[in-house]
Amino acid sequence: MDQKEIIEVFNLCFLESERTRLQGDAEEPWYQPYTKDDGVAVLYCRSDYPASALHEAAHWCLATTKQRELDDFGFSYIQPPRTLEQQKRFFELELQVQSLEALFANAADVEFRVSADSFDAAHTTLIEKFAKSVEAFEPKTRAWLASVAGSRARLFVQALGEGV
Repeated sequence: MDQKEIIEVFNLCFLESERTRLQGDAEEPWYQPYTKDDGVAVLYCRSDYPASALHEAAHWCLATTKQRELDDFGFSYIQPPRTLEQQKRFFELELQVQSLEALFANAADVEFRVSADSFDAAHTTLIEKFAKSVEAFEPKTRAWLASVAGSRARLFVQALGEGV
C-alpha cells in the first residue's frame, strides 16, 4: 500500500465515527485536536512516507481520550541529537507505538523498520536492542489489540488487510 491508500483507509474508518482525518503533506508529523470551529481532528503525517502514516496512526490509536484533546497528544518532543539517556527514554515511549506500527505495516504490506528518530552513530547498539525489544513486545501488542482498548487499532488493522 502507498501512503495515499493508507490515508484513505484511515479516513474511511475514522473520519465519521471519530471525527479524525489523517492527512499527508506535512513537513513534520502533528496531531491537532478538533475544535468547535472545524469539528474534525487532524493527524498530520510526513509527505509520501507510508511508514509516517502508519506511525502516526499508531500514536492516535494508542492515545487516550484525554490525550486526543491535546495538541500532539500532549507530548513534549526533544529534537535530535539526543543524549544517550534522552534516546533511551525516547525508545521507552516508542516501544508500544512501534510495535503497533509493525502490525499495521504487516497488514498494509509495507516494510517495517524501527525508527530511532536520531542518526547518532553512538546509538547504533541501542537501536539494535530497540529493534529486538519491538519484536519481543509483539505478543503484548496483540493482546492489547484483542482488548476493548485496542478496538480502534483492530478496526484499522482489519481495514488495512482488506485494502481500499
